[in-house]
Amino acid sequence: MPPSRPDKWQLDIISELLVRNGTTCEVAVLGSTVEFRDLLFELGFQNITIFEKNSDYYLETFEYKVYRDVSEYVIWGDWLRTIRNLNRKFDVILSDLTSGNIPWHLRSKFYNYISGALKPDGLYVDRLLAKQIEWYDKKALIQKYVELPVNIKTVNQFNCEMLFCSNFVASSKTVDTTAIYDELLAFDIPKINLFVSKCYSITPRECKWWYGEDWEDEKKLYCKHFRILQQYDEPTDSAYYGRCKLFISGGV
Repeated sequence: MPPSRPDKWQLDIISELLVRNGTTCEVAVLGSTVEFRDLLFELGFQNITIFEKNSDYYLETFEYKVYRDVSEYVIWGDWLRTIRNLNRKFDVILSDLTSGNIPWHLRSKFYNYISGALKPDGLYVDRLLAKQIEWYDKKALIQKYVELPVNIKTVNQFNCEMLFCSNFVASSKTVDTTAIYDELLAFDIPKINLFVSKCYSITPRECKWWYGEDWEDEKKLYCKHFRILQQYDEPTDSAYYGRCKLFISGGV
């Protein structure tokens, strides 16, 4: 998964929204995002549904959860197969950077199923890579990181900027971690090689996401299925600043 996690600013917005809806409402989480699951527990929610297709990964996430002994109802399987069967089920669906898991040619179907799973007044809370400003130039990023120390903060920034926000993605329309890492290693720059090796534990090789479509095209598709009620820009200190948005939307 991408190294960025739901941050405090995002969780504060979601917390306020959830409290307004009440703890008895039906809430779903796309994937096993531990920050959402811990937040729901802290707020006292009981009806929590997790959509997950990877049981091994779901079990691994308990290592990072604050509250482990929590009752969650997990619906196993591919989202395109499972969500479509739950019409008008949820008051709130929480998502963080999940759209890239769905190939572009299936994205409309994915959004349609989510919209259909919302109750008439239900809300979809979703963070998207919006890509509204130019992609980072990969050669400029290489020069930048050659000059920086290798630590937890810089490795995470390197991973976000190089893999998810650079013209590596612009050219291929996908985040193909193996291809990107191999091209970076081919430069044979010791500092960059070190950054790459550290990234393996965050975003492994042999991973793929569909994050490269033009934002105007993606927004048109998104708005066919959702009414954007509120939107928030990424903070200026985020590696995704100017390239990511948090949306609170209703179905159409």
